[in-house]
Amino acid sequence: MDKHIKKQITKQIDSWNCLGYTGYGQGRAVAEFGADEIGSESVCHKVCPKSDKCRQEHYEKMDERFPEVAQIVRKTAVMAKKTGLPIVETVISAMNVAVKREIPEAKRIQQGLLKYRVETMTDHYIYGQFENLEHGLQKEPADTTPVFLLVSAK
Repeated sequence: MDKHIKKQITKQIDSWNCLGYTGYGQGRAVAEFGADEIGSESVCHKVCPKSDKCRQEHYEKMDERFPEVAQIVRKTAVMAKKTGLPIVETVISAMNVAVKREIPEAKRIQQGLLKYRVETMTDHYIYGQFENLEHGLQKEPADTTPVFLLVSAK
């Protein structure tokens, strides 16, 4: 992505109101400037000046939306770090166990991932990024109500 496009994206980010919706900026940039212009560069991680704050707010939103899964992910990540296990792989394993145990939040994430043709399990943070990416690509507002919303979600 050239500097001119990066500058244009940076100017547009505030108008997208996407703070706390990691992934939205990527989709919106592709929708507005084209996939060829954006290339493989991560808009949310490499271009957006609010990346760290956005990611933290995204985590908080997803933790509120999926509180039981948030607990599973946190406990698993802490245990993996203490024992020297690979964190990502261990969290994914825990999410698969949650699905097998019929935990509604994990089942909902699994359902949602299938909508995006993702056949492997992931955590709620990454799942939320897929939703945000889609909203950006469709030029919907960043805070568009998710398709799969649990009754217990805030």
